[in-house]
Amino acid sequence: MESNISGSALPLVLVCGFLGPSNEAWGNKYWGEALTLGMENSPVFVAPVSCMASAYDRACEVFAFLKGKRVDFGETHAKEYGHARYGLNYSGKGKHDQWSEANPVHLIGHSFGGNTVRVLAYLLSVDHFKCGTNVKWIRSITTISSPLQGSLITYVLGACEDHEQEKPVHRFSPGYLLGVGAHCFELLGGKLGLNRYVDLGLGHWNLQKQGIRGWIHALTGGITKF
Repeated sequence: MESNISGSALPLVLVCGFLGPSNEAWGNKYWGEALTLGMENSPVFVAPVSCMASAYDRACEVFAFLKGKRVDFGETHAKEYGHARYGLNYSGKGKHDQWSEANPVHLIGHSFGGNTVRVLAYLLSVDHFKCGTNVKWIRSITTISSPLQGSLITYVLGACEDHEQEKPVHRFSPGYLLGVGAHCFELLGGKLGLNRYVDLGLGHWNLQKQGIRGWIHALTGGITKF
């Protein structure tokens, strides 16, 4: 990929894995010494992505965070999966608002973060965000211990082999308990102020508004499709 600026001047964007921190402060602790890889004209950005959302949702969050836009998951996608179309608003606060083919970035993803940046690369290549993007917006992609060809651990966590849409995990499996726990935390987090300390990055699912009904739905096995 060609660029008008040297490789040493390109930002490094770090994307954490599944259950990683959903904010920059904790993300800095997650990446540790990796933050020292940057230079004055080549900053390191830790993208705050949902710790439990899909690779697609997380890719949309990375794009908005860098470009300085409101997170837009797309009308069709939002209707299909039953969550809000829009997420956090980074308008005027983009970490790399001049991001373009002439000013690309290096993407580095750890674990599921690697899958996330691969999905982001695809979305950019097809101009999914309708702002003239292409694959040359990325100088390089580095993945660290990422399940790029899938992982059997999803079945260890309880995923149903037939991938049933309404009940994607076996009841009382680790994945089931994780989903119930997320519902409980989102339901109580706002009331008890817990989300000031821990943010799961699931605001677009409106789990607090679902209230007890959403929790019962999860408890009976109809886990919301994160």
